[in-house]
Amino acid sequence: HNYCEQEVFEDEDSPSFLKIFHDQTITLVKGKYVSNYFEGFGSKEVYMIFEKDNKYHGISKYIGNFKSSMPHGNGKLFDWVNGAWSIKYDGEFSNGNYIGPSK
Repeated sequence: HNYCEQEVFEDEDSPSFLKIFHDQTITLVKGKYVSNYFEGFGSKEVYMIFEKDNKYHGISKYIGNFKSSMPHGNGKLFDWVNGAWSIKYDGEFSNGNYIGPSK
């Protein structure tokens, strides 16, 4: 069951977000939305949905720069560890891949 909910403004002063629901996950993306892509600084969080008690469990979180909706430039990637976000990578990303510490 896929479901998508979005509030999008192609306006310099308005933050945009996109929620994508896929069976057992929710993806939340916040940032500037331009020509069908997130560009510039923003965040993306992915959560697992537990049907019992309608609780969530984090999977991954990225805060940093985007290009064509992919992590690109300086950013931080987090994993969910023991009920909280824990930093995994802090540095430069290229087309969604971590390439190393910031220069």
